[in-house]
Amino acid sequence: MQDLVEVVLRPMFSDLVREEWTPKRAGSAKRIDLVVPSLGAVIECKIVRSKQHARQVADELRVDFETYHDYPGCRHLYAYVFDPKRLIVDSEQFVTDLDGPREKRGHRFTVNVIVGF
Repeated sequence: MQDLVEVVLRPMFSDLVREEWTPKRAGSAKRIDLVVPSLGAVIECKIVRSKQHARQVADELRVDFETYHDYPGCRHLYAYVFDPKRLIVDSEQFVTDLDGPREKRGHRFTVNVIVGF
């Protein structure tokens, strides 16, 4: 999924960076799927693999959101969740629950979640 998103975005954003690391916190760092520095955009891609994973993916994204606030260039975080079997029970509520502004330690960014089928 990450490869496909990169192929679509690369012609539009020449500064697209793949697999950028967040600063270390508590001895560990997370790898961000894609970053577009000129937009201040961080992009996370997820694929819903099973019914069980459909129930867990929101929690995975919340952990990502909490970690990515440390990435200094993040002003906008886009999460693309590919759910080809439509295993997320209520995708509209899923998006509503996760979308919105975030602030932690003085760093503000917006989160936009897209569920694709």
